[in-house]
Amino acid sequence: MLLILVAPLSLPAQGKLSPYAYFGEIRLVAIDFAPRGWAFCEGQKLLLAENEALFSLLGASYGGDGKSNFAIPDLRKAEKAFEVKNNANSDVPALRYIICLSGLYPSRGDGTGLDLDINDDRFTGETMIFAGYLVPAGWMPAEGKELQISKYEDLFDIIRNVIGGDGKTTFKLPDMTALQKELRKIANPKAEDGTLRYLIKASGVHATRY
Repeated sequence: MLLILVAPLSLPAQGKLSPYAYFGEIRLVAIDFAPRGWAFCEGQKLLLAENEALFSLLGASYGGDGKSNFAIPDLRKAEKAFEVKNNANSDVPALRYIICLSGLYPSRGDGTGLDLDINDDRFTGETMIFAGYLVPAGWMPAEGKELQISKYEDLFDIIRNVIGGDGKTTFKLPDMTALQKELRKIANPKAEDGTLRYLIKASGVHATRY
């Protein structure tokens, strides 16, 4: 009889920092390997002692005992929506979710999205899936909130009032709450709520057309 012992993964937290990526940031990619500093979102358990920064953001929200180990989100069921046939005629996901294990530690935002993080060089209007409990500086939840144009001129210049608002004094953010709810159920079926959320960059680099 073969006895196999399964222990929590020990993934290096001291790898090369992922540029412009936060600890706990999740991306959807069309590559079949997890880049250095990232891992596929497969519910792996990580050693807390070797991943303290990530644990401080995720806690044991996605599994683990919260004492010696914790888990990252398991989004494999969500990847089934992207399955295609490979050369062996098997169903494989064409897109995979990966999570950043070694990146920048996000500054806690003040809720306005206007508190620019100088280390986060990303576009205004860019969206992100984040597994941590806080909303980083410069970001806002993508939950359909109505904003005043006078306070968010750069963001309005990018997304206009296509989603909502009168286009004169107000406009609305994208509402990703339905997708967010589904991802949360997949990431942690035992929890009624979760920390995983969609965010939108409210203040960042202004994109140009040419």
